[in-house]
Formats: sequence, C-alpha cells, structure tokens
Amino acid sequence: MRGIKLSLLLLVALFSADLSTQAGYVPPGQIASLVRDYIIKQAGEGEGRFQVEVLHIPQDVDEGLRLEVIPSPRRSYLGTYLVKLGGYSQKVLVREIPLVVRVKEVGKVLVAKRLIPRHWTLTLDDLKLEERRLPLFGHRPLRGVKKAVGKRSTRRINPGAIITADMVEPLPLVERGEIVDLTLHRPGLCLKAKGKALRDGWEGDTIKVMVLASGKKLQARVEKGKVLILN
Repeated sequence: MRGIKLSLLLLVALFSADLSTQAGYVPPGQIASLVRDYIIKQAGEGEGRFQVEVLHIPQDVDEGLRLEVIPSPRRSYLGTYLVKLGGYSQKVLVREIPLVVRVKEVGKVLVAKRLIPRHWTLTLDDLKLEERRLPLFGHRPLRGVKKAVGKRSTRRINPGAIITADMVEPLPLVERGEIVDLTLHRPGLCLKAKGKALRDGWEGDTIKVMVLASGKKLQARVEKGKVLILN
C-alpha cells in the first residue's frame, strides 16, 4: 500500500513539473529575449534605456517551431500592450501566441534634493541626478544640471520630484516691484523717469509699470540694461 502511494506521488510530481524543463519545449526565457530584442530594435533610440517585461509566457511552445514576432505598427512602444508571437513550420503559421508586454524607459534625470520654493534661483545644492522611470506623457524631464542651474523655479518643487522643463525658467531681466529707469522717445524729445515694475519681465516683453512721480500706470518694453521704453 505504501509503495502504491509513493508511486502516485511520484507521478503527480512528474506531471506538475515545469513544462519548460522538459525536452521539446522552448524555455520561457528564450521567448522573453526574442520579444525583448524585437521591441528594443523597433523602438529605436530613446532618451534613456528600455526595460521590457514579458508577462505570462506559455510553457508549451514546441521547440520545433520557428518563432517570430508578428509585426504590428505602433506609434509608441512604451506602456503595457499585446504582442503576437508567430510559430512557423515549413514557412506556414501554425500557432499565434499572444503575449502581454510591459515596456518602460528609464534614465538619469534631474531630481530635487530638498524643498524648492517658487521663484528660487537653482544651484547645484538643490539638485541631483537619479535613475528614474521616464514619464510617458507630459513635459520631459531635464537630463543635466546645466539645464537648470542659474534658472529659477516656476513653482514649489517637493523633495525627490523629477524636474521637468516647465518647472524652470530663465531669470527675468526685471522683477516685479523693482525700481527701473523709464525712457520716452519722441521726435526731438527724450524724457527719463523712475518707475516701478508691476510684473516680471524678460528682454523684449511689454509690461505694466508705474511712474513714481505721478503714480500713473503705463506700458513699457523691457530692453537690455534694465531700461524700459515707454510706448
């Protein structure tokens, strides 16, 4: 009786063994490599490097089949989607194997070391490079410190947040509340006065200013040297 039980247990163990370890079947790792190589080749060069995960690989794929990914046009190879693997015998497609793949792009990006307030001039002490998953949508992350150092933040940035292009801007030539030189040019006439900028302005911008002597609010164009030309 004990011998019969042992024989049954042995049979159960044999039948429940991983099919990929038995002769005649393609190892799941080989299938994953084939799909991974195809996707990376089709995706081309990105800003970072691609990580491809193939989910739920069947373990009963006949090793006698020639396996190829069935082409499917895609605008983007990032995300989670279905890929079909074709099994061919004598150039005839005899099996289609649907596979779910998860593809992400990772790379070194600029990250906030600490809490950065709005309109803070960024320095090396505020930033670090870390390898992170690159977002699929929205503004792309900044990839180097030179693209941020010396600029200012457009918003509050939490520690550990990825710095994207919309989070930084060049320092304004004129800051809101700053006392500036105003100039008015007319034929045969040039008037100068002191004024106060009522908003930030970059070279070429037209901003609202207040003439200190009269309190009158006017429009002025920002020029080099923080000189504002009255319209």
